[in-house]
Amino acid sequence: MDYCGQWGSTIEGTPDGVLAEVFRLLPFSERLSVVPLVCKAWNRVAQKDSKVWQSCCLDSKDLMKRSSRRIDWRRAVSWLARVPTSMEKLRVHGIDFRAPDVGVHVLPLLLGILAKSLLALELKGCRFHSSTWDALPCLQILKVLKVELPADASEGRLDWETIASLSGLKNLRSLTVHFSADPYRNFDERNVDGVVSIGFPQRLQELRLHRCGKVDAVFATGAFANWSDMRVLSLLDTDVRCMPEAVSSLTRLEYLSLNLAGSEHRDPWKLPYTLTTLTCLKCLELEGHGFRSFPVGVVSKMTWLEDLDLTGIGMADTDQIESLLRRLIPELGLLVRLGLQLNSLTRVPGPLLPMNKLTRLDLRQNRLESLPPGPYVENLVQVMLADNRFVNVPTVLRDATGLELLDLEDNPELVFLEGDVEFVLGMACLRYLGLGSKDKRWSQESTENLCSLARRADSRLKIDFCR
Repeated sequence: MDYCGQWGSTIEGTPDGVLAEVFRLLPFSERLSVVPLVCKAWNRVAQKDSKVWQSCCLDSKDLMKRSSRRIDWRRAVSWLARVPTSMEKLRVHGIDFRAPDVGVHVLPLLLGILAKSLLALELKGCRFHSSTWDALPCLQILKVLKVELPADASEGRLDWETIASLSGLKNLRSLTVHFSADPYRNFDERNVDGVVSIGFPQRLQELRLHRCGKVDAVFATGAFANWSDMRVLSLLDTDVRCMPEAVSSLTRLEYLSLNLAGSEHRDPWKLPYTLTTLTCLKCLELEGHGFRSFPVGVVSKMTWLEDLDLTGIGMADTDQIESLLRRLIPELGLLVRLGLQLNSLTRVPGPLLPMNKLTRLDLRQNRLESLPPGPYVENLVQVMLADNRFVNVPTVLRDATGLELLDLEDNPELVFLEGDVEFVLGMACLRYLGLGSKDKRWSQESTENLCSLARRADSRLKIDFCR
């Protein structure tokens, strides 16, 4: 209290609105447990000004930095129930709501208290009881919901009926359900139980269902009629039985990600030709996982594409991929981003070399040992070469004068030479350099060169050489 008295001309004279803007930048735990105890003025602002609580983030990493930042959850629930907050955005990261010191009912209670104000909710890497899903439908004005579930988020897999219950959120415009566990590396190859019928009735603008696995999902009849304003439809690692012709009604769609994989019981499905009418579509991502016939006729007609990602398209060798790209690339003159990850490439396909408009090139998870020279490197801004067989940093990228990101992680035989130090230092725009690998043991020479680079590099360059 004396502190406020001594500095009255500075602290007490500060308008409440300015204090509220400062307080809203503090971690949630400090807004809750520190600010109200400093003085009466601060306590008044914390209780009366809704701006203080407009956006909050509960992050386990932040809470673990100092024991003083541990949240008294009972007090938090009581405070938010008593204070007339208008929290619009809540992010919760990495908190185990099943832990004894938290309590399984804390999150449902918080959601119930905030039901009349919350517009955006993000639950990332949290572990919670099934009662939390039951509480989500009470958020009737919610517009954005993102749920990322860790590999051990629940006992057994999540039932699709639980996810489908989110159809009750009438005002929802953006829905993301993401599983961190890769379903195609698990024995059962799915993260969701039950019959998956995608048919959310809301006027969604963004729908992302990631890593559900081989669920053989179908789109409910009439689903596309509700999504006339949809911009993003992403089904990464989620197996869909077929794409209806009605996809042509998504005239504003800008981003489409689909899994074209078949199964032992059926052939991979084909893209409907009606996709060629979606002239707003800028990004197309197609996962193959071993399909036998690529829809060249459909994709080649989409001449307006700027971003094409062909992940694991299952061709037998690099020659077949080159043959495919020879038919595609000449038709897609606006491409600036290209992804060919997980394709067992042993060399960069020849049709890529003349593509001097590329700004992003993703060649992760292949068998590349080097990059050839060519016009394709001239305008590159991002290059992803992780999980390949590179031994040296590809100096051909010297011609990529605007390069900002270079990812060479998980190249186990990679060495870092003295010349690589000068090469990296000469890349004036470079902001991220990834060199780390799991269980990587650098040689003494490489270690010395990496230390030299770290000492001499600009502070704006982030170097990651340990994982």
